[in-house]
Amino acid sequence: EVPFGVETEGGIYSYILGNWSKRWGAGLRVDYLGIPKESDRTLRLSPMVTFRTTEWFRIKAQYDFIDDDILGVQHAAFLQWIFTMGPHAPHNY
Repeated sequence: EVPFGVETEGGIYSYILGNWSKRWGAGLRVDYLGIPKESDRTLRLSPMVTFRTTEWFRIKAQYDFIDDDILGVQHAAFLQWIFTMGPHAPHNY
């Protein structure tokens, strides 16, 4: 709620991930904010690539292209180091 009524804003996102080998994978995420309101819309496209260094460690690089009605076009890049802790089911790696 806002002082002069109720403001509703929503969005939707979808992504797809895939692996082309045991160590390499890639994906794409698409975000769209500004539903049902047609102003102040934001579209974000995020391609990513992942490299599994070992069974417990991954490195992920991601680029974000953001098209915002208020802030304009923006770019961002991320590099993540992801590690797994704790017991998990055995598998061939």
